[in-house]
Amino acid sequence: MVAAILTVTACGSTAGGPAGGSTALAAHRLTVGVIEIAQASLFTSIVAGFEQEMRHDLPGWKLTFQVQNAQGDPNLIEAIARQDAGSSDGMFAVLGTSAVVTLKAALLSGSVG
Repeated sequence: MVAAILTVTACGSTAGGPAGGSTALAAHRLTVGVIEIAQASLFTSIVAGFEQEMRHDLPGWKLTFQVQNAQGDPNLIEAIARQDAGSSDGMFAVLGTSAVVTLKAALLSGSVG
C-alpha cells in the first residue's frame, strides 16, 4: 500500500527553463521532503525510483531529497509530518497511508510546531 502527496510551490522558473542563464539556474532548485512510514526494501526502491524519475523529468534542476523514516512509529509519523508541513520544502512525497493523512491535516490546519 503506497500513497503520496505531491505539493509543489512556485519555484520562480522562467519560460525558457534552466538553460536561460545563471539567474534561471539559481531559480530552479527544489527540496523534496520524503516520508517513509517504515523501513522496507519496497519503500527504499520506490524512493530511489522516484528520485531517478524526478532527476530525469527536471534536467538542470538542483534537486535535494530529504528522506525521513518513521520506523512504523505512529508518534514519529505525526512528528515528521508536522515538521515537514512547517518546512520550506517545495514538494512532499509520502509513502504510507497514515503519514499522508497526518501531513495533509497539518498542511490544511496550519497546526505546525
